[in-house]
Parts: sequence; structure tokens; C-alpha cells
Amino acid sequence: MAAQVLEGKGIVGFAAIHKQARRWSDRVKYVDGPLFPGYIFCQFDRMQRTDVLQTPGVISIVGFGNDPTPIPDEEITSLQAAVASGLPAWPLPSLQPGTRVQIKNGCLGQLSGVLLREKSSMRVVVNVTLLQRAVAVELSRDMISAIPIMSLS
Repeated sequence: MAAQVLEGKGIVGFAAIHKQARRWSDRVKYVDGPLFPGYIFCQFDRMQRTDVLQTPGVISIVGFGNDPTPIPDEEITSLQAAVASGLPAWPLPSLQPGTRVQIKNGCLGQLSGVLLREKSSMRVVVNVTLLQRAVAVELSRDMISAIPIMSLS
């Protein structure tokens, strides 16, 4: 809805939508859903900032302090191409090698380790310490999640 209101104000917006599998007791149905829930990518100049913030459904503009952070046009173009391709797409948190991760399920569920590398978009290699030895394990990307860094305040 916010994207439509912004468009009515002359502000170009893009809400990335993808097909999501929803399981009911008797079937699986694919429905459209946001690739980045809560985010609309839009182009506007500083003079339109107030118009954007006064749009119903808009809470804030992503940025540092009071300065909006622009996303490079190439990234938006790539995102639009990925969505328009019709290929399966889903959101994943960005993980870098060295990130501590928790294995969420499977026979190694609840173990933690360090992400060594992404083997492909679907597979990762995680270094898990067992019996004071390191073991590299190849896992499905959706089996891990980052372990939040605790602040020492």
C-alpha cells in the first residue's frame, strides 16, 4: 500500500515481491510475499523527504543519523532482474566467512561453528569443533543462522 501512495506522490518505488510456499494441512500454495518485509526501495531527492516520511506505512528512511543511505542503482537493477526472472528467490541474511553460526536442525542441530566459505548459493562449509578437533561440514544454507554478537555494556 505504501508503495502505491508513494507512486501517487510521484516518487518511484520498488517493493521486491517473490513467491512463497505456504503449507496448509492438505496442500501447499504459492503466494506473493515481500522479499524484504518492511522495505520499499525508492528514489527521491532531499526536498521529498518529508513527503516520504508522511506516507502511511512509512516509519523511517534507512540511513546513518539523518542522512539517507542510497543504494547503488546497479544493486536495485540486479534485484529487479532477479525478481522479474521468475526463478525461485528468497531472503537470506548476509553471512561472511568468519561469522559464528548455529546449526538449526538436522543431526547436528544446536551445534555451533564458524562459517568457512559459501560453496554455492545453497551450500556452505562450517567449521565445527568436536572433541577439541575442527571438522569441516558442508550444509544446506538454510540450516544455519548467525549467532548474535553480545554487547559488553
